Amino acid sequence: MKKILGIVVLGLLWCNTSLANDPNTCGGISEKAIKAMMIKDYPTAFKFANESITKEKEACADFILGTLYFEGWGVEKNQAKGLNYYKLGAEKGHDQSQKFLATAYYKGIGTERNPKKAAELFKKLAEKNNANGQTYLAYMYSAGDGINRDLILSYMWFFVVSKQYPEPANSEMKKLENVMSAKDINDAIKKANDWLSSK
Repeated sequence: MKKILGIVVLGLLWCNTSLANDPNTCGGISEKAIKAMMIKDYPTAFKFANESITKEKEACADFILGTLYFEGWGVEKNQAKGLNYYKLGAEKGHDQSQKFLATAYYKGIGTERNPKKAAELFKKLAEKNNANGQTYLAYMYSAGDGINRDLILSYMWFFVVSKQYPEPANSEMKKLENVMSAKDINDAIKKANDWLSSK
């Protein structure tokens, strides 16, 4: 069934993350840290991120320090410490922190695999209209991994995502249509339209 539905293994989100598209854009000292990180000036990024945490208590700074420690960029690699910073950022509602933390839980990287926690974080992102969160939540609903399997909710989230990013959402909906009844598909579309109209 999983093959029929085209369930794919979730890739690491940080391989192709675009910080510029994050709704929690960095301001103040954190902005300097992000700019330094993006040009691979990791010592400067580390310095500014620590300064931002001390002076501004910015969630973005938690994310930056989490990434530096998790990847071992400019500091000794320490995934546990990196995850702690991601948790701090996630608790403050920072999208990138939530996304990276959810992926680490899902894949079991730097921590014990915990798809249930991953699903909770992806759900929070999905409700904030974050396309990554919606996509991964849709995959998890279709696979029943960390969350009760629910093809209607899977289709619903793929439908929502398709309004911003047609692919892979449209392809995944077609796969789901092969195993769903017309009534279930209509129910999923109604749920999706209700959700979209509430935003």
